[in-house]
Amino acid sequence: MSKKKIRRKFFIDPKVQSSLVCKAIVYWCLGLLALSGPIILFEIHPGNLIENGHWTLIRPVLITSFALLPIVILSVVKHSNKIVGPMSRMRQMMQQAKAGEPVEPIRLRKGDFWHDFAEDLNGLIELAQQQACEQPSVDAAEPEHEVSSV
Repeated sequence: MSKKKIRRKFFIDPKVQSSLVCKAIVYWCLGLLALSGPIILFEIHPGNLIENGHWTLIRPVLITSFALLPIVILSVVKHSNKIVGPMSRMRQMMQQAKAGEPVEPIRLRKGDFWHDFAEDLNGLIELAQQQACEQPSVDAAEPEHEVSSV
């Protein structure tokens, strides 16, 4: 039997993962505020809400929650673009290099993730392009064969 490999690190990429955790905590706090704020303001006890006919007082909670939903979605998309965008650009860069096309070094925006990875990829592409220029072409490497007439 083979032993199952145990992950030694909880955060594999702490910068990215801690950023996502912080975003999740912020959204949780906003949700908590949206749900509990109106209840606290109106001093309604959730158990007595329906029994005492205070259902109409819970509407602010629902309205607030639905009002926050587009904000949360836009924020998540904007934040994830800082992760996904650079990866997409680096993928295009690798595809161009693989096709033998000249590749410009990738420049990431301020606030994007993966700057270290982009630098490493730029170095790798540059090295590959230098090696491609230094290698003699296949035609030049083979000696020409003369056909002699006898």
